[in-house]
Amino acid sequence: GGGGRPGTFDDVVGAVEAGAAEAARSADRGRGARHVVAGHSAGGHLALWAASRHRLPAGSRWREAGRAPRVDRVVALAPVADLAYARELRLSDDAVAGLLRGADARTPAGGAQAEIDPARLLPPRAPVVILHGTADPDVPVGVSRRYTAAAAGSAGDVVLHELPGVGHYASVTPGTDAFALFLAALQDARGRPTGRVGGGA
Repeated sequence: GGGGRPGTFDDVVGAVEAGAAEAARSADRGRGARHVVAGHSAGGHLALWAASRHRLPAGSRWREAGRAPRVDRVVALAPVADLAYARELRLSDDAVAGLLRGADARTPAGGAQAEIDPARLLPPRAPVVILHGTADPDVPVGVSRRYTAAAAGSAGDVVLHELPGVGHYASVTPGTDAFALFLAALQDARGRPTGRVGGGA
């Protein structure tokens, strides 16, 4: 449907719920299989949001129901983790406003944004690892710093690794040191022994 709200979020919920249902049917779930969600930039925003759906209002179409979490771990790369701050900075030609197009007319504009903003839905239900370069011109590292600080205030399990001198795309570019750190974070999130992810805070 061209993205935006609500379509993008319907798609995320559909994917996460389908994955959780498949995991529940799989014998691997009983052996400790993990459901890890990862995303870069706008995708990082969606990964963080997927782990915070339990914080949505009771009437929300996207609220996570039930006791079993659908997401076990999040790895977010240069995420747009704080939509209010991103909108204040007018990142990517005010992409947040574009994301909100199609918002339900019955929902106030501020409420529509809050419903999809990970920084307003803390703490996340799953542990979160964020990798963010300090030289990122597209999503400044300050966005992740604000989210991490807010999460700490809510007792959320969020760890930010700042990557000195790294830009926006290195963590998704095979062959870079930042990409190697991303792979290490994924492996660690799945419970495999790895070296320390490292790099910054």
